[in-house]
Amino acid sequence: MRLLTALIATVVAVAGCKAEGDAAGSASASAAAAGAQTAGATAEARVGGQVVTVGAHSVELKIYERGLVEAWVFDASGKLVADEKTKLSLRPPSGGAGVECAFDAPSMRLVGRTAGDAKIPSGPLEVELSLAGGASAKATLEAPVLLRGPSIGGTLVAAGKYSVEIAASADGKVQALLRDAAGELDGKVKLELKVGDITVDMAWDNVAKFVGQAKAGADFAAGPVSIVIDGNVVAKLPKLALRAEAKHDGRLIAVGGYTLEIVAEAGALIAYVFDAKAAVHAAGDLDISIGIGGGAAIKLKWDAPSASYKAAVDGDFNIDAELTAIVKAGGEVFVAVSPPKVKAALDLDAEVDAKVDVDVDAKAKAKVDVKVPTPPSVKVEKSAGASAGGGKAKAKAKVGVGF
Repeated sequence: MRLLTALIATVVAVAGCKAEGDAAGSASASAAAAGAQTAGATAEARVGGQVVTVGAHSVELKIYERGLVEAWVFDASGKLVADEKTKLSLRPPSGGAGVECAFDAPSMRLVGRTAGDAKIPSGPLEVELSLAGGASAKATLEAPVLLRGPSIGGTLVAAGKYSVEIAASADGKVQALLRDAAGELDGKVKLELKVGDITVDMAWDNVAKFVGQAKAGADFAAGPVSIVIDGNVVAKLPKLALRAEAKHDGRLIAVGGYTLEIVAEAGALIAYVFDAKAAVHAAGDLDISIGIGGGAAIKLKWDAPSASYKAAVDGDFNIDAELTAIVKAGGEVFVAVSPPKVKAALDLDAEVDAKVDVDVDAKAKAKVDVKVPTPPSVKVEKSAGASAGGGKAKAKAKVGVGF
């Protein structure tokens, strides 16, 4: 298979701005191979991850608390290394079980998972890169940011020492989940977004999320969009696709400048596409593949009569599982991974309940009137879910998380 030579799409560019004593990306490299130098990550992030310098290469990592690792490798000139012989491993410096990542040609990235239900440990991680020809180098990612989600159908990015998911709607409403490096919801910071020259103030709702209302003229789809935490720009997005509304009772995934609505029907996997302004994109000019449950990507083909992309699928499949969406457009590759629907909903619901309990307890001790804030609407489908197979649709997909 001939590998694409185009660089991975510039989905997110993490700014070089930083808080005092805290470099954006929190990545540093240690001398580990012959000729390697100790150096901090100097390249900017392109896909919303953390960047670490490993020998003569820069590696961008998206590390998920649930055990998934995605990695993109770039050479000194900034060219994406797209070689099936490239390998990458992550493990604690003290040793123990780690994650082995291998090259995935359809998505142009390295991907790996922890064994079983193991989660990525907090704390520094040793990164070892092995290239074709036998060359290898090591570095240390000092402060990994463990991503969790996306949970609200937004764009997920490592921003300084935080994980931030942002979802903007066509009516100007903006929502954000901000988590600390350990993956816990955090409302103690001051969060702002800058859309071009317009500032969007984000207020903590005292439960689980930040909310804001964009002023007239704020064009998220045109960008750029900066994430500002405690007065420091910690990440920049060239643009932010507006969150679309599901029109076919499907599951929404934001990927690059698009949103896909994934639907399961009898023997078919279907994707409807929305553009960055949440309008239907029916040009049929995209290359779309969907991976279900960590399995091989299924290539979908444009179907003009239905204005969607389709693939025939034999046997049972369930789109409530983890989904990997790959969109190729104009020589660029966009990738997004959405966790199992029920898990994402349960994780957020549990955190909301915990924060409400803590808030109530604190106010009770202070002997003040307690008004429990209304938590976000979290729908959890515990039935068979959105699955299809055996020539008969068992159920249609439903959006699992909504506000």
